[in-house]
Amino acid sequence: MGFLWYSRFLSHHPYIVLILIFVLSSISLIVPLSVKRFPDFSDPQLGFEARGTILSQRLIAWRNLIDSASSKKYFIDNPLEFYYYLQEINLKVLAQMMPLFFVKYGNVTNVKNL
Repeated sequence: MGFLWYSRFLSHHPYIVLILIFVLSSISLIVPLSVKRFPDFSDPQLGFEARGTILSQRLIAWRNLIDSASSKKYFIDNPLEFYYYLQEINLKVLAQMMPLFFVKYGNVTNVKNL
């Protein structure tokens, strides 16, 4: 008996119900489109990450390889570059240690006795 008024209103005024549904549907469609921007689909990989799949493992491995292959990292494509880098580090360390060495031992001519 509670819905008797709805059926009576629907049978006597169907156009009002249709107009009301149309207005509410239009508002529900227009408001989200006008408030928020559309997403940019120019780069299809942006925001895409396949977690836990073979594809994601390959992408992670590829990124790690690219990161490691840059200069002064663990993996390099030119061994001479790494050799020169190690020489540069050794020279810096020696330059820092030499003043301490001379302060501690003085001017030493025979290093084997140390």
